[in-house]
Amino acid sequence: MVRNGQRQGCGAPASDKVRRLAGPVWAHTVAAVFALALVAGRAHAFRAEEGQTLLRSPVLRERRADRAGVRTAAQRTAQARAERAGVEVVWNDAEGVPISVRGSDLGRTQALGGGRGLKPQGQKAYAADAIAALDDAAMLFGITDAAAEFTVRTLGSPDRLGMSHVRLNQRVNGLRVVGTELIVHFDALGRVYEISGQYVPGIAAAPEPGIDARQALRIAQADLAAMGYPAGTPEQEPERVIYAREVEPQPAYEIALRVRDQAAGLHALWRYWIDTAQGVILVRYNDVKRVAPPSENGMEETITGTRLEREGGEVMDVQGWNEGNGLYYLYNPTALWCILNASTFDFFDYPDMGTYAYRESNDWGESDPVEISAACNVDAIQNYYQQIHGRNSYDGKGGMADAYVHEGLFYANAYWDGTAMHIGDGDGTSCDSLAVLDIFAHEYTHAVTDHTCDLVYQNESGALNESFSDIFGVCVEFANQPDGRDAYPDAIPGHADWLIGEDSWLEATALRDLRDPANPETVGAGNELPKLYMGTHWYTGMGDNGGVHYNCGVQNHFFYLLCEGGSGTNDTSAYGYNINGIGVQAGEQIAYRALSKYCVPDDNYKTIMQRWVSAARDLDPRWVRSTRAAWRAVLGMEPPPPMAVTSPSVLPDGRVGSWYSYLLKAKDGIAPYTWALLPEAPKPDWLELAEDGTVSGLPPFEAVGTNEFTVTVVDVAGDVATNRFTFLIRNPFAIPYAESFENNGQSPDSWTQSAVLNQQPWVFANGSPYGHPNSPYDGVYCARLAVLETRLTNSVTRLETPMIDFGTDARAGRLTFRHIMANWEGGQDQLRVYYKNGYFEPWQLLAEFTDATENWTLRSVDLPNLTRSYYLAFEGTANYGYGIHLDEVRIFDPTVPLDFATPEQLPDAYTERPYTVALSVINGVGPFTFELVDGALPTGMVLSADGVISGTVDTVQSALFTVRVTDSQEPLATAERTFSLNVDLPVATLFFEDFENSGNLPAGWTQEYVERAVNWVCQKGGGNIIQYNQPSEAHSGGYNATLFQPTWDVYALNNNHITRLVTPPINLGEAPGSIRLVFWHCMIAFEDGQDELRVYYKNSAAGAWTLLAEYTENVPVWTQRTLQLPNPTATYYLAFEGNARFGHGVCIDDVLIHDGASAPVITTDAWLPEATVGLPYTQTLTASGGVEPYTWAVVSNTLPVGLTFSTNGVISGTPGSAGTTVFRVAVTGGDGYASTNLLTLRVKALPAGNFTETFDAGTGLPEGWTQQITKGSFGWTFRKGSPENQPAAAHSPQTNACFYANGASYGNAIARLMTPVLNLGTGTTNATLTFWEYRAADGASRDWLKLYYRNTLDGQWIWLTNFTETASSWTQRTVALPATSPTYALAFEGFSNSGYGIGLDDVEISGDFAGYASWQSTHFTPEELNDPAISGDEADPDHDGIPNGMEYAMGLDPWSPDAEGLIWGGIIDSYLTLTFRMGKQAFAAGTFYTVEACTNLLDQVWTVDQVTEYRRDDSNEWWQAFFRHDVPVTNAPQRFLRLRVTLP
Repeated sequence: MVRNGQRQGCGAPASDKVRRLAGPVWAHTVAAVFALALVAGRAHAFRAEEGQTLLRSPVLRERRADRAGVRTAAQRTAQARAERAGVEVVWNDAEGVPISVRGSDLGRTQALGGGRGLKPQGQKAYAADAIAALDDAAMLFGITDAAAEFTVRTLGSPDRLGMSHVRLNQRVNGLRVVGTELIVHFDALGRVYEISGQYVPGIAAAPEPGIDARQALRIAQADLAAMGYPAGTPEQEPERVIYAREVEPQPAYEIALRVRDQAAGLHALWRYWIDTAQGVILVRYNDVKRVAPPSENGMEETITGTRLEREGGEVMDVQGWNEGNGLYYLYNPTALWCILNASTFDFFDYPDMGTYAYRESNDWGESDPVEISAACNVDAIQNYYQQIHGRNSYDGKGGMADAYVHEGLFYANAYWDGTAMHIGDGDGTSCDSLAVLDIFAHEYTHAVTDHTCDLVYQNESGALNESFSDIFGVCVEFANQPDGRDAYPDAIPGHADWLIGEDSWLEATALRDLRDPANPETVGAGNELPKLYMGTHWYTGMGDNGGVHYNCGVQNHFFYLLCEGGSGTNDTSAYGYNINGIGVQAGEQIAYRALSKYCVPDDNYKTIMQRWVSAARDLDPRWVRSTRAAWRAVLGMEPPPPMAVTSPSVLPDGRVGSWYSYLLKAKDGIAPYTWALLPEAPKPDWLELAEDGTVSGLPPFEAVGTNEFTVTVVDVAGDVATNRFTFLIRNPFAIPYAESFENNGQSPDSWTQSAVLNQQPWVFANGSPYGHPNSPYDGVYCARLAVLETRLTNSVTRLETPMIDFGTDARAGRLTFRHIMANWEGGQDQLRVYYKNGYFEPWQLLAEFTDATENWTLRSVDLPNLTRSYYLAFEGTANYGYGIHLDEVRIFDPTVPLDFATPEQLPDAYTERPYTVALSVINGVGPFTFELVDGALPTGMVLSADGVISGTVDTVQSALFTVRVTDSQEPLATAERTFSLNVDLPVATLFFEDFENSGNLPAGWTQEYVERAVNWVCQKGGGNIIQYNQPSEAHSGGYNATLFQPTWDVYALNNNHITRLVTPPINLGEAPGSIRLVFWHCMIAFEDGQDELRVYYKNSAAGAWTLLAEYTENVPVWTQRTLQLPNPTATYYLAFEGNARFGHGVCIDDVLIHDGASAPVITTDAWLPEATVGLPYTQTLTASGGVEPYTWAVVSNTLPVGLTFSTNGVISGTPGSAGTTVFRVAVTGGDGYASTNLLTLRVKALPAGNFTETFDAGTGLPEGWTQQITKGSFGWTFRKGSPENQPAAAHSPQTNACFYANGASYGNAIARLMTPVLNLGTGTTNATLTFWEYRAADGASRDWLKLYYRNTLDGQWIWLTNFTETASSWTQRTVALPATSPTYALAFEGFSNSGYGIGLDDVEISGDFAGYASWQSTHFTPEELNDPAISGDEADPDHDGIPNGMEYAMGLDPWSPDAEGLIWGGIIDSYLTLTFRMGKQAFAAGTFYTVEACTNLLDQVWTVDQVTEYRRDDSNEWWQAFFRHDVPVTNAPQRFLRLRVTLP
């Protein structure tokens, strides 16, 4: 609305004489009235007024932002306990404390585990039980002592649901905290079900005041005089308080001054908060209260009159008052209302001017429609609150509702001043009389708010205050007037609708519109209000008491959506909404309960939703979903998703014999939830599911492996979700079992505790805080049970092991452990050890220890009645000694099982040669007896009773036999092992072909065509020799055999061209049993063409071919193949079956058949693990067979620069340059027989890019770092801070590098800390080193730090700079790096000078490194870069299915198959999820990663809608990104996700 050229309806008050600021407006503030119009010195007015501008005192400081979203360790612990107990905690993230904690029987269950253990008394002792509940929730809120910190403000009688609500003030050392209030809610049985409100933790005790109370009073009175008011009279003595409304807590005096000036018509009650230190006025506001009722001498009588025309103009009857003296008052002491005429202007000629509304007749006719409407409306409002909400007048105590009409001259507003309503007649331009129903209900509700939650009338809390009055303005209309909603955007006089002031307003249809607060058709252009939090029209200025009228539109619109429902997009929100309306009758019930039972004075738009939700849950949980949805719509939040199971689909592992229990959880439904197993789905027989979602049972042995079950969960609204769960049951712990309690202070795996007396738990700590012991027996942790208060003496708790499986062959059982239990001043703790043979069996005493032991003592207990289900318990009795301490628990069979030491494969024997081997055993007690129990030894050999196999064999054979050994101690132990023994002939070379036959097939070789007729030819290399000549050479000599097909048949069903190259018959009839085929093979792919080779044999000309081996992958270099030949005969044939499929051809050479029994075979893979330039490399080659010892040598080519090869087969050194090297090695057995193999070693360059080291990997040197002590004996260490606590901590958690030379004088200790070799590229610009340094001086002595670099592997260190000035706090250093290279290193040299040492942390190297091209040059040689089949974007040189472009994007290595780097998709927490690696280097270079979804692969409509990245885990070189589709799988029958990567 525009009036006098200024915007009204959201404006500021006309003068600075205004009322009531109950919230945190700092400085010399003129506090806002509960306003809706233009007035001076008014309270709670109906519309905004000019002059209501907030100021802030510089003394007040905003609440610390570092609390936002932060949880203390205690809060995280309490939150975890709450989750386990099914307690719902809703956090105020801005303040770091809960705004709601809701559960069952809070306090009594001690579910939250905080505070001093206060227990509720029950029997509806609400005050004491409220304190006990806050004590239990102390860890969540940060409460130190609930009994000392809280006093009861109001107890409150039971409401209509039988529930009671206790409001409590926070206090600090007895001083009341202004701006906080907690409410403890009790159900009808007197049990606490919720704690809500606002609390400020950690308020320090107030210092002694700098001014006294009298000085503060004089400051307030002087301020009143400066504003033009008469001197004020104190309502009570000034009170010292802590002021904490949205600011850091501030000690203050709270003062109330009453001002009366009858002549000026001025009544005011000014409230002040004055700083106790310097007397600065922090906050002030006007809180007016006045009125007095007529006498009680008369009686009720009906008064008739005409109501306002804008409300219909009907003649109305209302129960008024006959005073008995001929006067009839608009006064009803039964209905508790009274109408007064506030006019002081004679020209209006009111008979009742300046007093109570009366006439000399009960028929008022048309004499004053304002007064008649006022009476009817106030009467209707009183009836509404009494009948609908059970409220006995505005104060709930039967207070008289006084209404002054004809307020002011042409006064276009209405207000509540603390005890009465004041209604203006309007100015005839903007509005007519405001004595209409919704405006009266608006002002009346301000009174209700005053006497319930007392919402502070400023900023967001003031906007909520205004909004509640608007909400009940329309609710009272709907309860008393015909429905006029269909006329929208117009209004029908006297009809109910979603408009405020429509029966009064002239400039527009209405003053405010709950249906659409921003609709200019109803409120007029320029008077639009926001309907979205922080959205269009949101007011952020200091006028209108911080926007109490402007910003009320958000909750107004919420209420409309809650009642009426609807769908769409609210203003600029990024989310749509779809809300099922619940109706006005339900909505008004929630509104009243939220206002009266859950709101606290300083609520805002961040906390208010939870107040409404709690109220809805009390009344009808089915209303909660609509409540949440409507609030999310106006707060700009994502709509509430459908109910879903939040527990992970893969539950935690269990273990046989350990009780399994897990509480399933759901979200976004309306609690409580009811859980059930889906009967038709599989489930373990031992598993049960309670209605509260607890899965439990004792897993038996047959449960080992993956178990599954499916559940349904139903909320109170009937919504259903289903989820399938799997979990792994692991085998039980078996002997030998050991537990040293090294689990970071947590309970060991599957251990449990049972409290026998009191509730004192075993803890896992580093010894005792009081010594005895100072430290564990070994390691960092031991188990401890102790009490520190005499009242807890005789606390008994058992620490119980998991089930131990002794198996079926245990000969004995023993428990050993370390124990210490010192006496303290007569307090002697005790320890007893129990066992049982089953989970549900009773405990039986094994041993007890009741005497003191001052040192770690080894205890040993023999265990009886061994079973596969064995449990032990350590029962401690804490009697105020130093505590019971345990460490190094061991459970084992002291008789270790007997076993063979000789391996299953015995050394080979040879015909006609003597053979002897002695079998050996481990454990057991000799002498031992050996016997053959199965199979037979080779003919000619025998086994002696003492285990010696000996004899001479004449024929080739093999034997498989089983030997049993028995020891000599009762009960006898036995062991069995099956051995194999081969007897071979001496070795012989049997066949060789090198294809050196002038280009012709060798004599006797033939070809068989299997599919199409393509010939093997003898030539040099592969392909057609001319164009596709790969390989270009034979393996040896000038010829090899090749099968090649040059063309691709596009019309053929396949491109197979299969021909066998067949040897002549080979006489292997007299050969020994171990015959090997050795040949060389090369088979290079061409584009998509990949040839194939299969090797067959047959042992007669007419026999069938039998497959020996097949090779279908790319073979880029000549590779030796070795095959064992079975079933030798005198007519043995081999066939090399090639399939030419448009590759470079199938090539074979140097075919050899020999007796390989004496020649060792190289078993190391032909592709060696990659090496990296500048990093140490070691690889040991392996071989099998032949005669040891082996001798190794390189027989062709050379190793990469910087590497050497030892005769024992070890490649070692530091590579100096990148590239791929192919070389041949030979291994020679002890008898001179040798075999060779071609090996490939790829040396890659270091990845070019940024480098970071935080020194947080532990106390050892970080990977790749080295150090050199050049003088003295002190080196660099890695720790938290330094030994002198200079610094006391690392720059960033957890550790830093430290050079500290204790006692070393000038220059007597020098040590260099050197980085790994780094690839900084050649000519990289802006190469920069940054690091953090701490170097404090000890007096005048300070250590030095010198920095060196070198850019070659073996180059000299070059000085770069010195740091000699003191750095007494962590100081960042930045150094430009010169002469970058691919082999760059830095050295930090510590130089002692008797200072406190040198701290080094967070080393970073950055520069303008190139992106994809740099990555390619790092991983590929110049030759490979020119071959797109190797280095191209789509190439896959390591054949792991990931092309180069994707390898780069995900931070992988294109030459190492990545089994763990693959993209993974599946269901996580009921959502379809895609996770992949996101390479940091690629991301920084501009690579784009897009995850898209579609519902049908036939249509292929991919979109990013509803696809969200919800998590990103950090690794050294990549992030693991997690994306999901936001619709749960229970609501999406078909969904697909894909990753699209766009390279820079």
